[in-house]
Formats: sequence, structure tokens, C-alpha cells
Amino acid sequence: MDDVERLKEIVGNVAEKYDIEVFGIDIKPYRGTVNIELFIDHPEGGISLDECAAVNQKIVAGIDKELLFDDNYTLSVSSPGIGWPLTTGKDFRRVKGYDIEVMVKDDQGISFVYKGVLEKATEEEIIIRNDTEITLLLKHVAKAKVLI
Repeated sequence: MDDVERLKEIVGNVAEKYDIEVFGIDIKPYRGTVNIELFIDHPEGGISLDECAAVNQKIVAGIDKELLFDDNYTLSVSSPGIGWPLTTGKDFRRVKGYDIEVMVKDDQGISFVYKGVLEKATEEEIIIRNDTEITLLLKHVAKAKVLI
């Protein structure tokens, strides 16, 4: 198993211990150093800075114990943030209750834009409410964002 696969295993174990979800891992080698960015959150959002710091410490301990990346790495752990792209049910569940804008394309390729409060999200669909309740299939979502 290479260093990246071992890192993913360490991250998975720590995520399970802290009951968090991993939204992304970016691994970028640069001038002899491996820069690792890890994006985590609770399934319903709301991870704290202290939790990110604790996860960072556990992952650093795991990397050091396994002697990964020849000890030439940096690790940054944060939440995905409000600007994280909304593409999966997991992404949408994290921002339940927020105002969102969703562009969908129907089967003929015609685009529609909906705005409203995200009420529910599954792996197949989302429900938003403005004047009425609107159910949108995720397979038709072309773009979505949280409105600030």
C-alpha cells in the first residue's frame, strides 16, 4: 500500500472515531513537500474549530507513526465552508435550513433556476421551499450554491 492509500485509511479511521464525514482530500506535492488539505464536517454541518484541531492532531500522529511522506508534509484540516460546491446528497444535507439557489436541466436540456430554503436532502433528491415545496432530482442539478 502506498503513502496516499495509507493516509486515506488513517483519515477514514479518525473520521469514524469522531463521527464526521470527509468531503475532500487534496494532496499536492510541491518542492519536496506534500501539502495535504482535508475537508471535514458533521453530516448535518456545524463542525467546530476545536474538532478540526483534534482531527488534525490524530492524523498527524498517524502519519508520523506510519512514517508517511518521508516526514516532509503539511496538513491543513478545515470545514468545506459555505462556498463548497453542492453536488451530492451529503453536500446538501450539510446545508439543510440554508437559502440555496439551484440550476436544473430537464431531459430536453432546458435550464430552470430555483431559490428557496433547503428542507430535505437524500442521495436522489432535494426539497426546497419558497412559496411552495419543490422536489428536484439530483441527477438534474447542474449547479447549486448557498446564498449569502
